[in-house]
Order: sequence, then structure tokens, then C-alpha cells
Amino acid sequence: MTERNFVREDPNNSKGREATALPLLRGHESTNSALLEKAKKDGIDRISTAGLVRREDGRVLIIRRKLGDTVGGLYEAPGGGFGDDGTLEESLSRETSEEIGLRIRAVKEYLGHVDFNDKHGLKCRKFLFAIDVEDGEPKLSDEHVEYKWVDRNEIKEYNLTPDMGKLLLSKV
Repeated sequence: MTERNFVREDPNNSKGREATALPLLRGHESTNSALLEKAKKDGIDRISTAGLVRREDGRVLIIRRKLGDTVGGLYEAPGGGFGDDGTLEESLSRETSEEIGLRIRAVKEYLGHVDFNDKHGLKCRKFLFAIDVEDGEPKLSDEHVEYKWVDRNEIKEYNLTPDMGKLLLSKV
């Protein structure tokens, strides 16, 4: 698949700059619709997105939740909840910016999903995408206390969230 751009408003744009272009995969409109429709058919109550950020050296970003939070102390990929009023890509962009302070340059590939039940017993599905982000080091939100760039061998040493652990391990 090849990349294309779509224009979105930057919610953090307080200086009145023009909207930024976010590169997405060509044909993602149908992928977005198909993934959401399948989740609905599967009886999924809550949807979230996560981004696998990989540097040129092959290391991937994992971030650790603060203690006392949902899955506190465990590592995960940046991401979060999906609102009913947008696309998976918009959710991914918003959550990546909120959690690690970096903008997405490109959504490169849909990597799969994982289903789980949350603490309230709701059926949840988290979609994982490979993403490129702007240069720089992450600036964590208050929900996270640490980040690590890890390689394929090192990632196994970290306690990953149950929902993402298996999927992340298979994609690194």
C-alpha cells in the first residue's frame, strides 16, 4: 500500500496555524470501515487504537503506566480509546500526541488486533498499527512514568499489558 495525506485540524493548535497533513495508507477509508464493521458484528463494546513506533535501528517504543492506574506498572504501546465521531487513524493520532507528545508522520500498516474484557466486563478490541512519528524523544503524559526503546530480545524482559503483550511480541 502507498501513503497519501489527509488534512485534519490540530486540536493543540492555539496559534492559528493551518491544519496539518497526516499521511495515511491509501485505501484506509475502506480498511477503517471494514475494521469497525467487523468489531460491531463481533459484539465489541469498546474500541481502542495503539501505535507501534519503530526507530531506524529496529528498536520499538514501549511506555509504562503509572502505578495505581489501569494496568499500572505495565508497559504498552502508545494509544487509547476510540470515539464514535472519527476514524481509527484520527484516534491513533490524538492518542499518540497525548501520550508521547509526538505527531504521527505516517500510518504505515495495520498489524492486527487483540480482544479482551475490561475491568467492567465489556468486550474490547484494540487495533495495532505501525506508525512513523516526528523526530524527537517522547514527552510522556501524566498516565505514564517511563519509556524505553527496546529490541526484539529486550522486549521479552518487560511486563507488557495483557492485551498488547502477545501482539507486540509477534510484531517486533
